[in-house]
Amino acid sequence: MENTTVLWCSMSLVVGAVAGSAIAKWILCLDGQQPFLPRLKCIGCGESFRAWRRLPVVGYFAARGRCQCGHRLDSSIPVVEVVTMTLFAAFTLAYLKFGCQTVAEVRPDWQWYYGRLVFHLILIGLLIVATGTDLRDYFIPDQVTMSGTVLALVAAFGTGDFQMMHVWIDWSHEVPGLNGPYIPDWIKHHRHLHGLANSLAGAVLGGGSIWLLGRLTKIVLGEYSVGVGDATLMLMVGAFVGWQPVVFVLCLAPLCAIAVGLLVWMVVGRPYISFGPYLSIATLIVLFSWTALWVPNRLIFSHWPTMLGLALGTLTVLLLLLLGLRGYRSIPARRV
Repeated sequence: MENTTVLWCSMSLVVGAVAGSAIAKWILCLDGQQPFLPRLKCIGCGESFRAWRRLPVVGYFAARGRCQCGHRLDSSIPVVEVVTMTLFAAFTLAYLKFGCQTVAEVRPDWQWYYGRLVFHLILIGLLIVATGTDLRDYFIPDQVTMSGTVLALVAAFGTGDFQMMHVWIDWSHEVPGLNGPYIPDWIKHHRHLHGLANSLAGAVLGGGSIWLLGRLTKIVLGEYSVGVGDATLMLMVGAFVGWQPVVFVLCLAPLCAIAVGLLVWMVVGRPYISFGPYLSIATLIVLFSWTALWVPNRLIFSHWPTMLGLALGTLTVLLLLLLGLRGYRSIPARRV
């Protein structure tokens, strides 16, 4: 492994630990258990934690999960910290060592190549916050998703080089040889506008698809099976990754729901989990395996009949899944 990769992985591990501590605190704040400022306090005695107790992971276990007053600390804190630092380090390794987002059609300048890594680490952090609040209280706060969306749009426009794929490529005009497909001149000469267009397209497709799904479930099932928070979550995801990755996220989310939902039901007997975590898991899969997903499937993205069939098929599967979840929620939780 190159020294640069080792350095970046080491930094991402440390940054992930610090970010995980802040994310855990943010989730508790959004849950109404803690004010974000001043320092995190014990809800038992009201005292601020000592400095060594605020160390990520280590502080929790060194204190045996309790405040100095004896009050038990929230057990989700070390879980969030470990998950964040693990995902940060793993994604950095996959990005730099294994080229998980390297495709021939998109070749950012070297500084924005590393910038896109940081850009997507921010997205991973926001996904953890959204998932944490959704699992705890079945809601995804707008302050997470909308601030993330604005950040993504501004960064995409400001750099013009954070896209995972160009907003449009006509594969019917692919250039033979090593040059790949024809890249329109406006993309080359207006990189900042292209970055904004790509981010906006992803946001509209992501948020709009879940909003449409909510309306369809209202008509078919008589109730909304996906919330506004799910729509704003995909609005944010689309703004970060663009519209083609969003297509993969929407296709993978039902598979994640089936696999993870069955596993959770068998292990803990919980009959219902909100849809947001499945969208987050699908997004992580796309981030970690974009090259493997894009290369064999890229031709369908300029063939509108295939895209239309894919969209209708995905909506149908999601509707069937949500219909199944409606009955799934009526199953009594298994007593443990």
